[in-house]
Amino acid sequence: MSDVYIQTRILSPSKLLLERKTTHVQVPGILGYLGFLPGHVDLVTQLVVGTLTLETKGESPAFFFVTGGYVEYHDHVLHILVDFVERPEDIDSTRAKQAEERALERLQGAKEGPVDVRRALASLERAKARQKLLQMSTGKHQ
Repeated sequence: MSDVYIQTRILSPSKLLLERKTTHVQVPGILGYLGFLPGHVDLVTQLVVGTLTLETKGESPAFFFVTGGYVEYHDHVLHILVDFVERPEDIDSTRAKQAEERALERLQGAKEGPVDVRRALASLERAKARQKLLQMSTGKHQ
């Protein structure tokens, strides 16, 4: 293992969003969170809603909210192809809390009439993931 870092690239459908040398990356994979260290076995997997964490020795971790996509690791290069990505400073905590409340209200209303439960659950998952990211990035725990 000659490289002590991973060349990490975060890409959206339209552009390269970030490129950085990292020592550890954690992604929300389809079967749970997955960590990458230099020398990881080659891998391609699907991403789900959650927190993407980039760590570089001597620096504070960088956190991002992602809604899905794919990740590919090959030859010390990690490509993270995201559907949507948001930095903690771009997340409105009040709006995230309101989105959670609306989703819960829709789910509770399912007893009274037709509700798109899958859509409400997806909204709830995104709202909770955004709030968790804000807590992680500020060091506050509820």
